Amino acid sequence: MREIYLKNFEIAVKEGHPWTVMSSYNKLNGEYTQQNHQLLTTILRNEWGFDGLVMTDWGCKDSTAKAVKAGNELLMPGNQRERDRLLAAVECGALTQTQLDQAVRRVLEYIVKTPRYRRYPFSNHPDLQAHANDVAVIVLGSIAGEGADRVFHNDFQLTAPERELIQNVSLAYHKVGKRVVVVLNIVGVVETASWKDLVDAIILPWTPGQEGAHAVADIIKGNVNPSGKLPMTFPVNYMDLPSASNFPYRWDMSGKRGERRGVDFTPYEEGIWVGYRHFVTHDVSVSYPFGYGLSYTTFDYGQPQIKAGQDGFTATITVTNTGNVPGREVVQLYVSAPAGGLEKPSRELKAFAKTKTLMPGESERLMMTVTAYDLASFNESTAAWETAAGAYVLQFGASSTDIRQTAQFKVKKALARAIN
Repeated sequence: MREIYLKNFEIAVKEGHPWTVMSSYNKLNGEYTQQNHQLLTTILRNEWGFDGLVMTDWGCKDSTAKAVKAGNELLMPGNQRERDRLLAAVECGALTQTQLDQAVRRVLEYIVKTPRYRRYPFSNHPDLQAHANDVAVIVLGSIAGEGADRVFHNDFQLTAPERELIQNVSLAYHKVGKRVVVVLNIVGVVETASWKDLVDAIILPWTPGQEGAHAVADIIKGNVNPSGKLPMTFPVNYMDLPSASNFPYRWDMSGKRGERRGVDFTPYEEGIWVGYRHFVTHDVSVSYPFGYGLSYTTFDYGQPQIKAGQDGFTATITVTNTGNVPGREVVQLYVSAPAGGLEKPSRELKAFAKTKTLMPGESERLMMTVTAYDLASFNESTAAWETAAGAYVLQFGASSTDIRQTAQFKVKKALARAIN
């Protein structure tokens, strides 16, 4: 849990300093996460140093008082029953006035930071001017929902009308020498391997909000050079995912309540083999790898330099724009651990850095720092983060499968860091 599922949140909290975090509905090992003091206070605030606001997901809580004591400050969406529960909890001593005051204070601290409170100016009159061109743009969308997970047919896989649309438009436009672009307004990975070669380009804005169309138009027109990278792998087949057999993509509401796999509980049996860790380690073909992303220009990676420190190393690498268009590049630093320690993937992302906008021929030197803690894996039997001794291979790539340069770093002595 700490190495795979909590690690992403830890990085976001420590490096991004978010103002808010939302607690989820579900149970974790039998306890509601909204009432889990270890998650919301011990780990989130005490270990990671989060100083913002924790809000609940929508709906009445199993126990309002326990939710506040665990570390929630904003109970959404707010209703009379919740207010009655809070007053009753304070009156009977289940919740102290100090605990309630702390929650109120954190809500107020959030409010005074918001643009609305600070009267930030905005406009309801964006530039909506459009210009015709000789490109067909197909926009495909999938929606998110609540109360159920995604399904395989007509969700991960495109619908029959969507496939027919791509095929017919591509055939018609390519006959007259015109190009076809597909824009994916999606909430998660979809199948692309069977149709991606029918079109000339795929733009993936995910669900970008009300200004998303302007951003996509700027990319299509060439006003902006895209520089994003995929935060997940797009598999060839759904069942290539190690978690596929456990994930409730064909859930069944029949059966005894509390015992319905995929409805009442989901076993996480894939261990560390999540996403690219599985695909690169077991050499499974993918449609698009983790970290992948095209640009209107090209980049060259120079020879990296590694400088050891007291707690890890600093890596520097020079990136040069070798194309004819200004652009930015994201360099991804993957690390392969030595044998003999805890089970590890063949490579793991440990750092990344993005260049400024580089003019054609321009270079920039990027620096990335990796600590011994970043190299560690969590040992459940000892409740400690452990860094194995030995030689670590450092791989600098444009994606998890496009490695451009390599280097080496040695950890002389095994390290262990116990949790509180």
